[in-house]
Amino acid sequence: MTANSQAKLKLLRIMQMLQDETDATQGLSMSDIIQRLNEQGIQAERKSVYRDLDLLRQFGLDVRTFQRNPVQYAIVKRSFSLPELKILVDTVQACPFVTQRQADALVRTIREMASPSQRSQLARPVHVSNRVRQKSESVLGNVDLAHRALAAKSQVTFDYAAPSPEGGAETAGESTSHTHTPVAIAYAEGTYHLACWNEADERFDTFRMDRMENLEISERPAVRSDAIRSFSFDS
Repeated sequence: MTANSQAKLKLLRIMQMLQDETDATQGLSMSDIIQRLNEQGIQAERKSVYRDLDLLRQFGLDVRTFQRNPVQYAIVKRSFSLPELKILVDTVQACPFVTQRQADALVRTIREMASPSQRSQLARPVHVSNRVRQKSESVLGNVDLAHRALAAKSQVTFDYAAPSPEGGAETAGESTSHTHTPVAIAYAEGTYHLACWNEADERFDTFRMDRMENLEISERPAVRSDAIRSFSFDS
């Protein structure tokens, strides 16, 4: 590795360790930083680390110096405050349209945004009355694809499972194929709904996205009309 490449890698490693291991209450001393760099095969001197800390400040990171014995360095300000992260975790835990596995993965991602001392406070089981956790993992992908189809002004194709007599997300095991123009997405009654223009029958149809399977963006352009432009879920 060239000296220039190692210098760039050193800067990135210092930024990573400050993000992963420090916050407003705990920092890393100069000896800690140099030791961690050495453990990763990167040789560093104090002067070069000081320069890197200044570069990180110029880049916009809130690198603070704690006048302790020994002096410590830390990233204090983060993208989200701890109360904001707690709200995000609670929202994910309460969300009915993601599976438990997806919820656990999202919570792990949110915890990575926190400092080490904050992560234990984000283990927050939330009780939600009458919540029925989604079993299908397709909802998040379907919502993303629908948004992409709307942006691309394309039609979508999908299979739609007929509802069971009990309603909700349960299906009767039968499905029909559809090709429609997506019009709008709404969240209601614990799940996402996609409003589409049914060109064959010249009407709007609304589909629960937790019953949609094999959703794809079609090569056919979306239908355009005054009725579609003025559509509203509230009307």
